[in-house]
Amino acid sequence: MRSVSIPHIRSICRGVWLTSFSQGTWVGRALTNIGLAIESIASYQGDYNIFHNDNPDRAIVVWTHEPEFSLNSIAAGDWTAFSGQDIHSLVCSTPETKLFRDLGNWDFHLREGSIAIDAGTPQNVPSIDYDGVSRPQGKGYDIGAYERDARPATAK
Repeated sequence: MRSVSIPHIRSICRGVWLTSFSQGTWVGRALTNIGLAIESIASYQGDYNIFHNDNPDRAIVVWTHEPEFSLNSIAAGDWTAFSGQDIHSLVCSTPETKLFRDLGNWDFHLREGSIAIDAGTPQNVPSIDYDGVSRPQGKGYDIGAYERDARPATAK
């Protein structure tokens, strides 16, 4: 997965796993290992996302604001209080064990017990996931491209 960098446009992010940004610079700031980098809060609208970053201190950078937002500050509600965004979004410090089936092999299907299961929104969601599995499968929609298929293996 790539992170989202949103310069000069109004963007809506829903149901996205936001993780490390590639190397680079932006307005005099190093853009190394940033989950979400935006020019201003006016250019971003997001909710029902999952934030992660290999560097937990640089999860969100708004170039017009200091300090940067860490995973801990996002989990504590600081990002939502500042931006008014991501009210239902989650933080995951270990996606390889708490989110995806096999992240090391780029398998983004949700593992059993994933925090993304039933944590999504029913608004503007496709009726099927990337594999063609109908949505929702459980009590609610899952965050991400894949719905956790709740059917027994014999019914699939």
